[in-house]
Amino acid sequence: MKFRFVSVTADDTPMLRNWLSTPSSREWWGDPDHEIGLIFDGEKTGESSGYIVHGDDGPFGYIQSWPCEKQPAEAIKDEPWVAKQSVGTLGVDITIGRPDLLGKGLGTEVVRQFCQKLFAEGAPRLIIDPDAKNLRAVRAYEKAGFSRFDQYTNADGSITLLMEMFPPQP
Repeated sequence: MKFRFVSVTADDTPMLRNWLSTPSSREWWGDPDHEIGLIFDGEKTGESSGYIVHGDDGPFGYIQSWPCEKQPAEAIKDEPWVAKQSVGTLGVDITIGRPDLLGKGLGTEVVRQFCQKLFAEGAPRLIIDPDAKNLRAVRAYEKAGFSRFDQYTNADGSITLLMEMFPPQP
């Protein structure tokens, strides 16, 4: 299946709130209203570029990229590993908003296609940073082509895995 990535707009807010309120999204993303604020603040400042993921049956997820060098000081304070990434590196975040679609391999394929898009646009390196306990996400990212390269212990004791992907070699 070929997915479409449609730039997020304010009209998507109710759908995003619904998706980010599901237990599966909330566990890894946090408070929906806070996350929606970050999404649209990032859009305004260039700290992130977000997309609604569309499949054959319409929209079902959210995915974003964010340039490591454009992250604000408060983000770097909470995640100092971001500042150590090479120039041009883009981070990627995703949530499948419809719980009935979890565990069906969609996340892997969405991430794979989104990364192809970012590489086609010139990204030299991509990273993704799942919680080490989010085994479903870690497996999906590895299947999509990401490899683990480091980990970071957060202030609350949780562990963030750092995974990377490079453009395919010709």
